[in-house]
Formats: sequence, C-alpha cells, structure tokens
Amino acid sequence: MDLQFGQYLLKRAERQLLGPEGPVELSARSFDILALLLGRPDEVIGKNVLFDAVWPGLVVEENTLQVHMSALRKTLDAGMITTVHGRGYKYAGPRPVACTNRAVNRSSIVSDRKPMIVVLPFDNLSGDPDQQFFSDGITGDITDRLARFGVFAVIGQHSAASLRSAAPDFVAIRERLKVDFIVTGSLRRSGERIRFTIRLSDAANEEAIWGERYDRPIIDLFTLQDEISELVAAAIARHLEVEINVRSVGRPQASLSSYEHLLQGYWHYKKFTLSGVVAAKQCFERAFALDPANAAALGWLGVIHCEYWLFNFDLESAAKGLECTSQAISLDPTNAQCHAVHNWALLCVGDLASALRVSERGLNLNPSDPNVLVHRALSLGYDGRTSEAKDLINQAHRLEPIPPLWFGEFSGIVAFAEGRYAEALAGIEAVPLPAWDIMYALACYGLMGEKMKAQATLSRLKEAGRSPDWALGISREPYSDPAIRDRLTEGVRKALAF
Repeated sequence: MDLQFGQYLLKRAERQLLGPEGPVELSARSFDILALLLGRPDEVIGKNVLFDAVWPGLVVEENTLQVHMSALRKTLDAGMITTVHGRGYKYAGPRPVACTNRAVNRSSIVSDRKPMIVVLPFDNLSGDPDQQFFSDGITGDITDRLARFGVFAVIGQHSAASLRSAAPDFVAIRERLKVDFIVTGSLRRSGERIRFTIRLSDAANEEAIWGERYDRPIIDLFTLQDEISELVAAAIARHLEVEINVRSVGRPQASLSSYEHLLQGYWHYKKFTLSGVVAAKQCFERAFALDPANAAALGWLGVIHCEYWLFNFDLESAAKGLECTSQAISLDPTNAQCHAVHNWALLCVGDLASALRVSERGLNLNPSDPNVLVHRALSLGYDGRTSEAKDLINQAHRLEPIPPLWFGEFSGIVAFAEGRYAEALAGIEAVPLPAWDIMYALACYGLMGEKMKAQATLSRLKEAGRSPDWALGISREPYSDPAIRDRLTEGVRKALAF
C-alpha cells in the first residue's frame, strides 16, 4: 500500500520514494526505516524495534541507525522526523494517507505542499536567566497551537531551537528549513509587568507581514503564557490566510496548490452571499481534486451542501453535507476544523447529541481556533447551556476581532434561546437570504409584534418565488428543551398570520 505524506509518495511495491522533483535516492535500510515510521505515525518507535525490523538477526551499532536517520532528515522536509530523547524516533510531518486504487502523479504531489512556518526561540531581554524557561515556554506553546490549525506545516520546536540566535540569519534559515514564513519575538520583564514583541515575516525577503506588542501585568505566569500564546497563534493564522490569498490572486488557477484553493474557498464563503457560496464550492472541489487527502477541503465542501439546506430546507443537501464532513473526519481525525464543520452538519440534520460530542472533541484539538469556538457555542446554545455558549463566543471575538457573519448569526440563535429577540435579530438580519435565518427573523417579529417587518419579509419571499417549508425547518432545530422549539413555532405562526 502506497503512502502519500506532504509532497512525497512512498511506493512500497517499487521500494521507491517520489518527491517534488521526481524519484528520491534512498538506501534500502533508510527506505525500511521511513516505511516503519510512516506506518506508525502516532507512535514513538524505539531503537530496538527499528533494529529488529530493519536489521533482523544482526548486531548493529547505534551509530549506523543515526547515519540513516541523518540521511532521511537531509532528504525530507525539515522537522518530519524527530528524536524523542531516551525513547526513540517519531514521524512528525503531514499525516500519511493510503493511496489505494488511484494513481498519484508527480504534479499532484507538488501541488500538495503546504506553506511552512517556523517559530524561532524568543529572545529573553530581561537580563534574568531564570526567565529563559518562560520565554521558551511561550515559543513552544505558539508552535503547538499553530500546528493545530493544519492549513500550514509547522517546523518542530526542537529543530527551531537549534537556530537560536540574537540576530537570525533569514537566508540560512530559509535554505536549511525550506520555510515560507518566520515568527520571531522577544520578552522583557520590568518590575511587575512583562512586554512581548511578536513579528511574522516573509522568509524570502525578510519583510514584516504582521507585528504586535503585548504589555501585561505579571500575576500568574502560566495563565499569562496561555493567554499570549492563544492570541498570537490565532493572529498569525489569520494573517497567514490573508497573505497566502493575496499571493495567489492573479496567478493562473491551475498553478495554485490544494491549500491555496482551500483558503480562497474559505475567503469566498465568508462573504455569505449566493455568488460567494458558488465560488467557494468550486474552490473546495478543486482543492480536494488536487489533494484527496485534504480533509479540510472536503469538510468545507460539506458546509456548502449545508448552505443549500439552509437556503430552502433541502433535505438531500443536508444529507450530502453530513456525508462530506463525516468523511473529512475519517481522513483526518485530528483536524479541529473538520470537527467544527461536522458539528454544524449534525445540527443541520437535528442530531444534537452527536454534535455536542464532536464539538467538544474539536475544542480539545484546537482551543485557539475561533471558528471551532463558535460552532461549539451553537451546540451549547441548543442544549440550553447559554452561559457557556456566550463565554465561548466572547472568546472567539477576542481571537477574531473582525469576525465572519456567522459569528453574529450563531450569537442570534443563542439569544433567541434566552428570549432576547431584539438582540437575536441583530445577528440574524445580517444574513437575509437563507430560509433558516428568515425563519428566526419571522419568529422574532411575531413574538415582538413587528407586523410590518414580518409582512415585508414575506412579500420579498413571494416576489422571489420562494415558499420554504417552515414546519420542516423548525422540526430540524435540535433544542434539548422543546419549549424553545414551541416558541419558534409560535413566533412563525404569528408572523404568517399578520
């Protein structure tokens, strides 16, 4: 069974490794080591296990294993193989995907490359050696949180630490690690306050893409470390999405990578317009066609199907959305975004119990992703846990200062559950086309006695030739408290009767 990982393809039968430029030269032993590591990507493989598998029945010096590991590291992208001191070695690159019953040509492998980023060790400018552990902790936390986003590859902290320098050599770093973006930073403690300076740079020209300064009182260092790491990781992820999209604008579509198509699709989808949804669908389809291992592209394609359900309560579209998002999680069980969109698809088919389980798993996988936070919040709102939901929504707004429209939309549903109809309308009315939003707007109008607004909304629907099945839409709303669904029914009934 062949394995595709990042921009490489391991062909077992042919005992061949294909890379971006074609066949890669590997010794037989190095090939066997790589195949073993890829076959158990979530495990640390002990040295004795490697010796028994690759040199069965032979006595081999440990130095021989180190030579082959060194050769693999020089051949593959930086950070793909890590040493776990005292235990063995672990594969740490893009998750390997089995390639069965389909041909994978070299061009598809090349297009699969994710943008790569490294977080260099932060400079400790405090003049206090004891603060070095705190500086390294911030660096490690940001690295870990960035890796959870999955849209870009992140160089491991061990590899990054080897490049610690007061004046980083961007050219050397770019050549050694093959990175596209570099994060640098420093911290300085003064009395009872601590200042962090962060910078995201283009590795090719050293130009700053984004920079920020955080000045905080020192109360609890671990809480402060967690707060800063979360803010920085979310900001870097947001700015990288924009930067990658800007770079791809104007380039021929055929030259864009799978992940560039994914980000463009997400950009179109955030417009929350019919034309944006159509454009996003094309981008997600192209992303998945280029890389069938791109689970996020398949997940967001499922979201597009769910949008067609929302527009006019089309049951077949909801089922397709659920199927796509379910397959996305099967492709990449550790992708938090896939859990967020699967949570959304489950809510669209009325399965709150499953949505709560999936959204909790997504939150555990990446608590720094604002999109994951608001999807979990929506599930909690349906479950009557509105206080928890509002806390998550506030946290998402802190991480995403200019949020997409569905943040307000989901806030509106939580507000409706609490009976705050005017507040619910603030988010719901901003998305005027889907029948789902119109249903909630009508319910609010009916319960608030807003006769003219209800009549105007129904008139627009009639002019557009639309007649949504309100009973069907209401039946899919998975409130754990049936009294809230009854209020929704009553509000729509009143609006229709005006």
